[in-house]
Amino acid sequence: MFQTRKLYRGGGMVVVATRVQAGTGSAKTLSEPQVRLQLASRIFSFFVKLRGLHGIDAEGFQIVSGFVLAGLAEINKRQDEVFDAGQFSAHLTATALSEMTGIPRQTVRRKLAALEATGLVARDSDGGYSMTTYPSDLDILQIIQATLEPSAPPQSA
Repeated sequence: MFQTRKLYRGGGMVVVATRVQAGTGSAKTLSEPQVRLQLASRIFSFFVKLRGLHGIDAEGFQIVSGFVLAGLAEINKRQDEVFDAGQFSAHLTATALSEMTGIPRQTVRRKLAALEATGLVARDSDGGYSMTTYPSDLDILQIIQATLEPSAPPQSA
């Protein structure tokens, strides 16, 4: 488990994380560069995994993230206190995704076709696309949490 402290120096914030090993009472302080290095390494491995398992590149991940944000915003509108992945549902058009991500609409359409082929999204009768299953294996927040709480199993590439 990590305990973090925020230190303010010279107008900037420095984060110092201390790794506490369960049951031993021993602790190791990690510097800000070490925390950043671990996080960057896990995020890099995460993207390698996405490309290998799902064929998703950075633009594809942006599109999936657009669906995730839209679905989470809908859950937030209902003011659900506890996140229930079974309640997840997002509906977006290629135009909306293009505007959200800055990716050209034709590229978004090609990426959506690829995501549809993998089963991550489905085409709606109105021409839009839906994602009705929360893609937990694509959740970058889990990578960040795993970095800050090393008791979780490391993500493999």
